[in-house]
Parts: sequence; structure tokens; C-alpha cells
Amino acid sequence: MHVMLAIAGMACIGAMGCNLLDRVTGTTSKATVLWHIGGGAAPGPPAFDGTSAYFLTNDHHVIALAPASGTERWRSLTDPRPDATYGLGGCLVSGSVVVCGDEDIVAFRRSDGAFAWRYHATLGYSPGAYQFKEHNGSIYAGSPSGTMYAIDAESGSLRWATQVITDTSYLTSITQLSVDDDIVVGAITRFTKPSLGGVAALDARTGQIRWNVSFPRIAPDSLTDGKSTALWQQIVFGSSMDGRIWALDRSTGAPLWWFRGVGTSEEKPVHAWGADVRSIVVHGNTLYAASNSGWFIAYDLAQQKEAWRVGAGNGSANASPIVYDDQSVYVIHANGHLNAFSATEPLVRWDVGTFAEGLFATVAVGSDRVFASGVTGYWAFRK
Repeated sequence: MHVMLAIAGMACIGAMGCNLLDRVTGTTSKATVLWHIGGGAAPGPPAFDGTSAYFLTNDHHVIALAPASGTERWRSLTDPRPDATYGLGGCLVSGSVVVCGDEDIVAFRRSDGAFAWRYHATLGYSPGAYQFKEHNGSIYAGSPSGTMYAIDAESGSLRWATQVITDTSYLTSITQLSVDDDIVVGAITRFTKPSLGGVAALDARTGQIRWNVSFPRIAPDSLTDGKSTALWQQIVFGSSMDGRIWALDRSTGAPLWWFRGVGTSEEKPVHAWGADVRSIVVHGNTLYAASNSGWFIAYDLAQQKEAWRVGAGNGSANASPIVYDDQSVYVIHANGHLNAFSATEPLVRWDVGTFAEGLFATVAVGSDRVFASGVTGYWAFRK
């Protein structure tokens, strides 16, 4: 399981001797590298609080780096085990602490790296295995055990734990959560043959299951793993391994409509595209979706239709959550490239990365720069 989780979120490592600033196409601008600090990074996403950028290392540490220079401010141990850091949890900031996932969820004081708390699950296991969310002082986490958690961000005390899937005859993962004041939703994959999945919605305050919906299969052998979630008005969005993005009723989980799969490969448009891992995020009235096909697509939610699509020539997105600011949506691809796609038009604003120095997981966004982990260490790029 440890190997499977690590590979799932890492960039592929390939041809050596590439330059990190190589362009993918002649029209795409290259990003400006502000600094690069060598080291062994873990595949989870970094965090940024305006004062420090926080990264997980592959030897069970979290490090705080100065955002202007990359100078190390402190380094703290997440776990004393000799093996590699476990999972894709990465770090996030909440209040006075930075919270990181290394099988358990562990928090450190942002000011000096002093240990704050550790949450170790007694129901289910590995709440720090996948990227988690923070909302209103709570840390919400899925797991590879079919269990969801809410943890107090300041104290580390458990607010609730809910076993969403009680049938343990198959491994069940809950990933890519979305949360607001009312509900927390997670994408569910059950590793049956063929695999299946959907979306579950829980009360954000109590952990009570509101609904748990499985995606319908197009064919008896089609894959319907749940891959990503997003919230918009009275709708919960969930992406399915068959490429569709479902709009579900927020109150009941009933399917309302869907966006079809992307249809073709971006690099070979005449080739049909089938099973697809699609990370999604909503900003305003637009839903953005990455894809294994290479396409990055924006959907107009008010019109319930595709608005535009663009490709960067980098092939599959790496299946990690995608993030945005008012100008760009940031996607890391399986070949190690990071693209900043325009949030408003079909345009690749800039590109950076190679196989040899590939980037992985998800970026952290600051006011003028983005931070990323990679095969060769820790990076800051100008936005």
C-alpha cells in the first residue's frame, strides 16, 4: 500500500539531461525560477502562510523555508520510522499551526516548529495518507480505510470519525474532499472488480452521513471510481473514472445532470479517450477540470456546458487536486511539468518542469509566487 500511494501522486521520472526551463511549445512562456533548494521532497503538497513555505521531506520531516530566498528556518520530525514518508497528505496552515500528513496527521507551531499535536486514528487508519482540508478550525480528512475524520486544528482532538463504508471485504479510499459550513464531501473508490465509486456527503459538524451515492456504470465492466469533488450553490460535483463529471443534488445526492467525458486525446485529437482521472475545482461560476487526455477544460456552470478547452502538450495531469487564484489555474502533469492555465480563456500562461527534475503533487499559491515540491527538492516560481 505504501508504494501504491506514493506512486499515485508523483511525477514520472524519465529522460535525463533536460533543462527545467525547456519550453513545451514555441508559444508557451517559460516560468521564472525564483529559487530551488535541493533535497528529498515527499510527494504531498506544500503550504504557505505569507511568512514561510512548508514542505514535507521524504525522511519524515517538515521544513519551513523563507519565501524570498528558500533559506531554512526550522525542521521538525513528523515520525521516527526509518522508512520513507507515507502518503500524499502534504501540509496546510490553520491558525497558529502547520498541519502535515505522514500516515498520522501531525501539527507544529508555525513560529518555531515546536511539536503541537498528533492524531492517530483508532477507527480506520491513515488519515494523513491523502491531502486533507481545513475549514473553520477543523481538519477534514479521508483515508484508505473508508473512514472520514474531523479534527480540531489547534488541539488535535477528534471531533468525529465516521466509517462511511462498513464492508471491509474490499479496500475503499476516500479522497479529494470539499467542505463548507454545512457539509463535507469525498470521492469514494472501492477496489472491486471492476472498481466502482461515487461521492459521500457528511454533516460537517457531526459527521452524520447525509447520503452516499454510487455512480452508474455505462457498461457492466466500466470503471466508476470517484476521483474528485467540488461544491457550487446547491450542487455537489463528483468526477468518475469513466470521464463524466456528475452534478448531484446537495440535499439528497440524486444525479441531476453530467458533463460528458473529454472524448479525445489532446495530443492525438482523432484518438478516442476512455477511462479518465479528472481533478476538478470550482471558482465562481466556472468548473475547471484536468484530465489524463491532456485537455484542460473550463465549464460554464450557469449554462451547463463546456466553455473552452486548451492543451499544453504535456499529456496526462497527475491526478492531484488542482488549485487556482484569480489569474490562473495550476496543474502538474505526470511528465513533471507545471502549467499555469488562464482562468478566463483557453491560454497556457506558462510552463515549467522536465522528466529529470519533475514536479509533483499540488502547488501552494502566494501573492506573487507559487511553491512546489519535486524530484530534486523544493521550488519557488514567479506567478
